[in-house]
Amino acid sequence: SGGYTDPQNNLPIKAETASSNQFGLGLGARLAYPLAPNLRVVGDLGVDYFFKACIEGRTEPDAGSPTSRTVCPGDTAYPNLDKFVTQPEWVLKLRLGLAYRF
Repeated sequence: SGGYTDPQNNLPIKAETASSNQFGLGLGARLAYPLAPNLRVVGDLGVDYFFKACIEGRTEPDAGSPTSRTVCPGDTAYPNLDKFVTQPEWVLKLRLGLAYRF
């Protein structure tokens, strides 16, 4: 979700927001190496892929009623709006830590 507001009232638009709900799939692996009977070094590695989703834009002008617009993949305005919202596509996750069992 992204957007901006105009607290100084310099623009004819009071606020504008863009949001999207994406669906994705992920895959990961976890490894653990024992250091002591109750202490392990743990490492996780994963990758997620998110599919393109429709983006909803909402504009609130200083005067008048708010307007909403939905842009979906394949629409001509989609590439520019997709850059503004910065939807993820591929996400790599890496975690390293300690696991202690009581």
